[in-house]
Amino acid sequence: MSYAMNNTSLHPLIRVCGYAAALSLILIPVAVFVVRSGQWRGGLMLYGAAGAVALFLLGVFAVLALLPTFQEQRAAIARRALWCVIPAFLLISSFISGIRVPPIHDISNNLENVPQFVNAAKQRGADSNSIAVNPDALEMQANHYPNLSPIRSSAPSAEVFAIVLKSMQDSGLEVYYQNPAQGVIEAVATTPLMQFKDDVIARVRSDGDETWVDLRSVSRVGRSDFGANYKRLEMLTERINTALSP
Repeated sequence: MSYAMNNTSLHPLIRVCGYAAALSLILIPVAVFVVRSGQWRGGLMLYGAAGAVALFLLGVFAVLALLPTFQEQRAAIARRALWCVIPAFLLISSFISGIRVPPIHDISNNLENVPQFVNAAKQRGADSNSIAVNPDALEMQANHYPNLSPIRSSAPSAEVFAIVLKSMQDSGLEVYYQNPAQGVIEAVATTPLMQFKDDVIARVRSDGDETWVDLRSVSRVGRSDFGANYKRLEMLTERINTALSP
């Protein structure tokens, strides 16, 4: 019997759910395209809706497969259920990532003296998150990411500045502002899939016989960064410390 005949003989509920499953899978790249075009809120809503529909359909398919009425069509049910796996997995993984981290998008390795951006406001759109320091966010960071601290070195500030600049560039950050006299470097990080942008500042300053490096990373959009800014500063800190090691 041909596939067309098999498809025609399927129970209408299986066919309808199959079409919905295929649509949920198709909507994932569509949502990514919408986000990358700048309509991030609409894109993320579409992304979440596709995952929610897929998760619901997996439940429906599971119930249908257990019913004796659909015993002979379980293979067709399983094939259509596979279309839901990717959207459902993406939704679940995003949810798990979200509940593991605080709902903040501004991270610094110096909570007592947070670096202030000099040029970032010119790079960010009108709808971007504020770059003003939020005391509540600082408290949440202190509770969840207590291991971040300023980088300290005995090397001269000019040497440290050059190392920090190179480390940021080697990390894939696009530097858009640097001022050795101020000891300030600002750059933007772009996520590979959704093309979300986060602004990063490094402040190099002298304190007696030591040179300190303060870092900060702030997302332009979204309430939670799902831990991205913390991971970035952790990685950048490791790279700078390695470069500063004798």
